[in-house]
Amino acid sequence: YVHVPKAGGTSVEATLFGVRKQTQHSSLGEWDALLESDGGVGPLFKFAFVRHPLQRFLSAFAYILSRDKQAEPDGEPIQTVHFASLLIRCRFARCPKAYLRHLASLRAWEDAPVHFRPQHTFFAGYAAAGSGHGCDFIGKLENVKEDFAALLRAHDFGLDPATPLAHERGTPKLPDHAALLVDPELVALVKHVYARDYDLFGYE
Repeated sequence: YVHVPKAGGTSVEATLFGVRKQTQHSSLGEWDALLESDGGVGPLFKFAFVRHPLQRFLSAFAYILSRDKQAEPDGEPIQTVHFASLLIRCRFARCPKAYLRHLASLRAWEDAPVHFRPQHTFFAGYAAAGSGHGCDFIGKLENVKEDFAALLRAHDFGLDPATPLAHERGTPKLPDHAALLVDPELVALVKHVYARDYDLFGYE
């Protein structure tokens, strides 16, 4: 399972495997290397869920902003999301367009927080014959009810095919979410930064 951040992955994990936050956003190439001694991921059923790049970016931005370490209970471990939250709040004044311009300037996606890396990077490092992503099944969050049912029909997970997807850990939207969705400058920046995702996964 390729757990693309901010694409319903925690809900998928909880429903299919009864666990939360276990795959830690490992790429298909990383899974292939990890399982190399057992023949890699080639013979295995490989699947993922993806999301419209604009909605995913805004969800990731809202999530990272919500991870203010000073506002969280004492004793919680410091995570990379806390550093990303501090950076966005202090250096980019909580401005999604300013942060998108920063992402566009990066030389390598490894320099970006994992939640902002393009979805196609989670399928890198594995020879994907024909599909461009290497998976046997790709579902879309925008059509999650129907696509999750299709996933259960495509592979035997030991679940009733009518099993509904659990809802785990929703992210509150930014206060100006609706306006940002139709902001021409922001939309253009997202299409520029995540151009490969639009193409590979058939988004417009």
